[in-house]
Formats: sequence, C-alpha cells, structure tokens
Amino acid sequence: MPRLLARFTPAAVLRAGLISLLLSCAPYAAATTVLSSIQPLQLIAHSVLGEHGEAQVLLPAGASPHQYTLRPSDMRAVQAADLLFWVGPELESFLPKVLERRSKPSTALLHAQGMRLKHFAEAHAAEDHHEHDHSHDSLDPHFWLDPHNAQQIAAVMAEQLSNLDPANAAAYQANATRFSQALNAADAQLRERLAKLKNKPYLVFHQGYDYFEAHMGLKAQGVFVFTPEVQPGARHLHELRQRLKAVGAACIFSEPPQVPRTLHSLGEDLPVRFGQLDPLGQDSADFVALYLNLGNELASCLEQL
Repeated sequence: MPRLLARFTPAAVLRAGLISLLLSCAPYAAATTVLSSIQPLQLIAHSVLGEHGEAQVLLPAGASPHQYTLRPSDMRAVQAADLLFWVGPELESFLPKVLERRSKPSTALLHAQGMRLKHFAEAHAAEDHHEHDHSHDSLDPHFWLDPHNAQQIAAVMAEQLSNLDPANAAAYQANATRFSQALNAADAQLRERLAKLKNKPYLVFHQGYDYFEAHMGLKAQGVFVFTPEVQPGARHLHELRQRLKAVGAACIFSEPPQVPRTLHSLGEDLPVRFGQLDPLGQDSADFVALYLNLGNELASCLEQL
C-alpha cells in the first residue's frame, strides 16, 4: 500500500492536472479564424462558418476598399488568420504585397471559378469617359451584388473550410446550402418589387451597382463619381444636371458615411428625391439583409416618383 501511494507524488498530480487542462482547452485552440477584406465577404463567411469558427473583417466601417492603409494590428490579423478571402487587386490594391508574406491560404474570390463577371467597358459606353479612373476593359470588382456570385462565394468558402477542417465539412456545406436558399427567396422578393420600376430614372453615387442592375433589369441615368476617391469635374456635373432636367422626377442615391454637398446641388430646384444605398452593408446583420436593404431602399424611392 505505501508503494502504491508513493506513485501519487505532488509532481505526478501536477502533470496530470496540466494534461487535463490542455485536453479541455483543445477545441478552443482549434477554432478556425476566417478573415475577409470587406464586410460583404465577412457576412457570407459568417453564414458558412456557423458555430465552427470566427469570421473577422479587415476594413473598419466607413473605410474605402479602393484605398486603405493597413495598421500594425491589421498586419497581424492578416498573418494570423487560417483563411483569408479578398476580392482581388482590382479592388483592394493595398493587399497584394502584404499577402506575399502570408504563409496560410488566401483567395482572390473575383478570380475563383464559377463567377459571372462584368467589365467596366460594358457600362462606360453611355458615360462620359474623360473623368473616371477605371480602365475601360478592367473587371468590375463589385461582383457580390449579383446573387449568383454571392452563392458561388459561399460555395468556395465552404470547400476551403471543409479542406481545412474536415470534421465539420458537412456543416459547412449545409450552411452554404441554407445561405443559397435564403438568398434565392430574398432575390425573388426584390425582383417582384423592382419589376414595376424599370423605367423610373435614378442616379447613383458611384459605379458599384452594375451587377445588381444587370440582374434586375435596371439602369441608372448616371453615376456621380466613378470611384469614391476621384471627385467629378464640372463637365460631368453639368451633363448629369442636364439629364436630370430631361427626365423630370428622379431619385438621387448617396452612400454612407457622408453625403457630398455637390450631390445635393445636382437636384436643386428639380423634382428629385434623395435616398441612400449601401453596397457594403455596414449596418446589416447578414448578407441577405444587405441584399434586401439595398433593393428595398432603391424601390422605396422609385415608388414615390
């Protein structure tokens, strides 16, 4: 008996306690971290991950993905994430050099298989070319506003998460399927509402809605700025003002977080209404809400014309 008791020395008890503690913490240490560059991608990642990881977003609310300076904390997040999803150099031009130093998987979703893509040249044909900052044949990176592409994004994320975490592969695939079904239902709702408004004139803040408009059969009368960082010139503003005069009652849509004074001056003394569209979904709880909010805000203004 004394020999048996001798085995349970303080050192042995301590070792046993440490082993038990490490085993109990193992599930938390293995939680998957997914970092997305912008909120629309983060919202999709959150739907696919479910309870099996953490979906983080790189850009803070109000920051422009066209032009952003990474902070030291951002750099650490980029290096630490298990998976990183971004649109591509067409949108986040600040990311390629940073990702060269990243050892874990990174995916430019704009270039993933199965995406339906548009070029800015398709929309520029009816616009003044002299004051925009896009190459005519460059890819339009706002591809998440086509529901087909959003569903493809979810499918790519589910596949990569399944490869990284096979134990939860079935959950990721099921979550992606539920996301697709919910988005289909929201899309049907918006298509029915917007079908009656296809001839209503409106102006958008920047050229970020071509995918959504093509899907819905809509077309803006004009674009205030082609990229948020490049202010419109006098010639472009004059042409927009003349278009608004010609169409009569119309809607002018800004974007958060600010409404430029010049945008309001376009509609001065004209029968226009003002609204706001948010392609990044800063206040949206999930991607389906982002999609519904954008479509319903557009419809709510157009229905009053």
